[in-house]
Amino acid sequence: MTAELHPSSPVDRRMALAYEWDELAGRVRQLDDFQDFLRPPRLKSLLPAAPKGPVVLLNVSGWRCEALLVRTSGVTARRLEGLPPGRRDRPHERVPERPPTGRGGRRRHQSKKSR
Repeated sequence: MTAELHPSSPVDRRMALAYEWDELAGRVRQLDDFQDFLRPPRLKSLLPAAPKGPVVLLNVSGWRCEALLVRTSGVTARRLEGLPPGRRDRPHERVPERPPTGRGGRRRHQSKKSR
């Protein structure tokens, strides 16, 4: 039994748009070199860049934020504690100018006098 969609219903409209999105993404993925369109990158595609230094992927959501560090030895995850939930939709504003140092990935703070 198939449920009938009513375009006037916001839920049905959203479901119809989600179905259309999936269909269009599927069509794009059938094109040469687009098999991973809108999918997370595969590890085998990231490893060639890792010998030059780690490849960093940011995972940002309302539940948690983490940096995935891809190295030739494997992948590790580091939680990003300093990104408050209200700012998680704009993580680029909170990326530090340099990588964190010290224990637990936290940057060591210097007083203004010691700089």
